Amino acid sequence: MKPQYIEIDEYGNKYYYSNKKMTIFHREDGPAIELYNSFNIDGTVLYNYWFFNGSMVTEAEHAQLTRKMTISYKEEPTININGKEFNAESLNALINT
Repeated sequence: MKPQYIEIDEYGNKYYYSNKKMTIFHREDGPAIELYNSFNIDGTVLYNYWFFNGSMVTEAEHAQLTRKMTISYKEEPTININGKEFNAESLNALINT
């Protein structure tokens, strides 16, 4: 997971960024922007906006982009990609980096 930089304004709205300059919205474990209504007494989120690497995405697209893939086999087969041998463990490491 990338480092997160969080800004919370005077209304409790939360903005998540992936860079120290706080210019690229990004969050892997939830919406990158959480807007609250200052008149909402119970403090629930009014609007969520999902971003991945600065691009606005739907919640479903975000879930797809951030899911961890796992490959498992009963036996330990290998696959050759461009002359390099991979087993399940090395493929999982490659996919999830």
